[in-house]
Amino acid sequence: YWKNNIDRYSSILVQIFTWLLDEGLIKNVTKKIKSTLPQASIIWASTAGEIYNWTYTENEILVSFSVFEKTKIDTLLLDLNKNEEINDIVKEKINIDTKAMILFADTFTTKIDDLINYIHKKNPWLLIAWWKAGDFLQFKDSFVFDGEKIAHNWIVIAYLNWKDLRANNMYDFWWIEVGKFMKITKAKD
Repeated sequence: YWKNNIDRYSSILVQIFTWLLDEGLIKNVTKKIKSTLPQASIIWASTAGEIYNWTYTENEILVSFSVFEKTKIDTLLLDLNKNEEINDIVKEKINIDTKAMILFADTFTTKIDDLINYIHKKNPWLLIAWWKAGDFLQFKDSFVFDGEKIAHNWIVIAYLNWKDLRANNMYDFWWIEVGKFMKITKAKD
């Protein structure tokens, strides 16, 4: 059923990005993935458009699969209105085997910098990748989803745990220069 036999992996992280805020559709897509990949951990974020294969789209759902043979994936949905609990909850989830953390946050009400700095200060070995959810270019609302609950003003986190997992932050966008080269000579605050 699955191309590349991803169903044979014991841990699968599914990251989903969508412009569409259709709760029924979101739950249906999640249900279909979980019915064929019950071992999958799923996290969603709303977007202001999706980019796939160098193409920008709107009104689509972009699904990304990451497969692991031995890494354990834990997910957590946190209410940002309970600030005093967040640091303790996040701290409880991170251990010496946690090598990476992927975090999706609400765009308009989340002050994610303090949380990221706190986590990094306590766990300097931990690679943290994060994304602020978009809102369809309305500049009013965004959402995250943990596979069970759609939430606004929350964060969803996926923790990648395995003692021998090697995580790094290398990337390659295959960027090329476009247009005229310019040098910035002045800037204002």
